[in-house]
Amino acid sequence: MKNPNRLMLAVAVLALAISCKNLDNSPLAQTLQDGGGEIVDQIVMIGDTGVTFLGEDRSFVTYFSPDGRKVVKLPETGEIRELTWRKNDAQQFCQGIFDTGKENCHNVILVREKDGAYRTFDRKDGRYNTSDGHSGQPFTVVTGNPEGL
Repeated sequence: MKNPNRLMLAVAVLALAISCKNLDNSPLAQTLQDGGGEIVDQIVMIGDTGVTFLGEDRSFVTYFSPDGRKVVKLPETGEIRELTWRKNDAQQFCQGIFDTGKENCHNVILVREKDGAYRTFDRKDGRYNTSDGHSGQPFTVVTGNPEGL
């Protein structure tokens, strides 16, 4: 198989479609049903150059490097925390959480909305994800590490 990440993404999309039956009123289901949402594979997105998530309200900046480093900066306070990310044996995206430092193995779905903004949703109930500290806030994604984290 040339790209196992694509197969994993297809399986995740199918599982999500089945589970969305029970989540018809959730923000995730509404985003996908409105024809404006696209599920994104974060590991593929990180690629060889890394990516930076920028909160639209500038409340957070998060850089994911290709070598498994995750750096979060809160511009309002200047606080910077270095964490990690990885793919586990079950092919899930795992990352350290800013508030606790504990690892969370992707109970989160990353969605690109039709306006180009990204949001994270909880995989279980389809509500906006709050475990990453972003509280469902929209963010943009840029290639590389423009903030020098």
